[in-house]
Amino acid sequence: MIYNILIFAAGLAVYAGYGLPGLIYLLGATALSYGAGRLIPKYKWVLWISVGLNSLALLAVKAQPLLGWKFLAPMGISYFTLQIIAYNADIYRGKYGPETNFLRYALHITYLPHIFIGPIEPYPSMMHSLDNRKMTWEGVADGAVRAVWGLFKKYVIAARAGVVIAAISAEPGSYRGAFALAAMLLYSLQLYADFSGGMDMVLGLSRMLGLKLSENFDTPYFSESFREFWRRWHMTLGGWLREYVYIPLGGNRK
Repeated sequence: MIYNILIFAAGLAVYAGYGLPGLIYLLGATALSYGAGRLIPKYKWVLWISVGLNSLALLAVKAQPLLGWKFLAPMGISYFTLQIIAYNADIYRGKYGPETNFLRYALHITYLPHIFIGPIEPYPSMMHSLDNRKMTWEGVADGAVRAVWGLFKKYVIAARAGVVIAAISAEPGSYRGAFALAAMLLYSLQLYADFSGGMDMVLGLSRMLGLKLSENFDTPYFSESFREFWRRWHMTLGGWLREYVYIPLGGNRK
């Protein structure tokens, strides 16, 4: 219990550094979805209110650059919104009952390492990881190695590739075709190193804390088809879309 409180408090303290309004939104969304989860078994229509409000808030934030708006933009809103929707939808489907301990639920939504980049962790999986947490020297060492490797991929490989890409993109007329091809290839490398490096940092840090989260990348550039690529790139996002969008709309039957 004390361990969970420390992780929860430390995460909120760091998140507050990105802006107090964002923190208030995160806590408000967490509290409201927790309350919705408690009501959904008795009042099924509460699900649609929860999903509607969270979806509209997410769309409004993402549409700001297109519409010229500038208001609240909480960090990581995409990831924690998808986790909120999944939790309420699973209760609606009867997969599991609503959580009665607010701290446990709040930790699932606000767990800092994965709030910015994923993975989108199913609620039972997160709770199983918390309940079976084991901090060992081996885990700390393995997690540290993976986190450092992620730092290298993100801030050395991806960042250095970005410098070259930016230089060529800024003056495309000054570079011949070979340089444009090199920029395209480097962009593919940058994109992968940035995302997978960030994920290595999240999973490595979680491993150090004794938690095991879902893998999110499985060498997608070795895929033999676009379908396989989609399945191996950002795996938890693909799983979320399949479970909460594709299948409810009929899947391959419609």
